[in-house]
Amino acid sequence: MRFKLYVVILFSLFITSCGTIPKDALRLTQKSLELRQMQQKEYDNVTEKHMLIASANVLQDIGFIIKESEQDLGLLIAEKIRDATNTGQVIMAILLGTPMDTHQKIRVSLITRIKNNNSILVRASFQRIVFSDTQYQRDVPTTMEYIKDKKIYQDFYTKLDKAIFLAKQGI
Repeated sequence: MRFKLYVVILFSLFITSCGTIPKDALRLTQKSLELRQMQQKEYDNVTEKHMLIASANVLQDIGFIIKESEQDLGLLIAEKIRDATNTGQVIMAILLGTPMDTHQKIRVSLITRIKNNNSILVRASFQRIVFSDTQYQRDVPTTMEYIKDKKIYQDFYTKLDKAIFLAKQGI
């Protein structure tokens, strides 16, 4: 009986130890590189402190609430709640009793990194979390995704450009 147990354990160890990590497992794909390019922008002649202040101002101007801020790490996290109801889902919920999306949380994490003495790299990442109400639970997260709309990032950085310009002018 013990001998069989040892054989099973040894066989299990042998099978599980044969697995290897694929060579490309940690390699960034072309899509992830494109997303990174869309999410980041480099700024010259601005301090990290002023960059975080300008970023917080822009996010608040477009309806975000600052949840976390860590100046020493160059980190800023903000979010806003928006309606997520969909006419098709409302009809299906009424007819079939299926869950319905109720609201969504748009979350942004912004990281600054000093690239050299006069340059700061800013990376903003927008995420969307959709919540639904089911028959038995409320506020169940159903969808979590990165926002990959180029226009959202372009609009954000255009506003950030203006905020930095105004800050440099003392306005």
